[in-house]
Amino acid sequence: MIPGFNNDVIYKGHKFHIQTEDKGPKNPVIETLLFFRGMIVSSRKTPYDGLLQEGDPTEKVRLMMIHQHQKMIADLKRGEFDEIIQRELGERTEAPRAPVEKKPEEEDLGRQFLEALKRIKKVFLVLEGVDVGEREVNLRVKVQTQESLDLAGNAVDVFLKFPDGKKLFLTRGHLDSRGEAEISFPFPRVERPFILILETEIKDLGFDEKWVKID
Repeated sequence: MIPGFNNDVIYKGHKFHIQTEDKGPKNPVIETLLFFRGMIVSSRKTPYDGLLQEGDPTEKVRLMMIHQHQKMIADLKRGEFDEIIQRELGERTEAPRAPVEKKPEEEDLGRQFLEALKRIKKVFLVLEGVDVGEREVNLRVKVQTQESLDLAGNAVDVFLKFPDGKKLFLTRGHLDSRGEAEISFPFPRVERPFILILETEIKDLGFDEKWVKID
């Protein structure tokens, strides 16, 4: 499982969140989600099971993830989701803009983004499992870093996200030396689906977050 990407994007004065993740070799799919006010505006999935027969597919899958992540950002800014956004806002937005022809300097955007990410991003928060019961939510998480460290003493905080952008702290999970944690907490008193935000910060290395939709 390859660590994913998370970005907040401002478009027409509103904040959107874009998340891309690799589901892993047991479910070889790359999924990108576009969130707005806690609602999933768009979901895109790309299977890559064919690559598993070619040896280690890590680099190819990572480039596919970057391309799909950047494509979602580009489509948002081109106005592809304006109609959905308008319905959610209940007010008039600008009409969708015509598609913009890709510039030559954008052709290698995926490679440039990957190299920049390797230099800047050093902390990756990975969701390894979700178990939703009638009374309790159980999460299995892992924090990966570019450096080999004992991560005991660090933590992952879990928040409930509201449609207006506010969030409520629910619980904290403590990492073991390998960067793993199992986090359990009572089922929030809200209707499904809802969004959880997982956050971690490792001293001197950085911060990462992951948004999780609970159906």
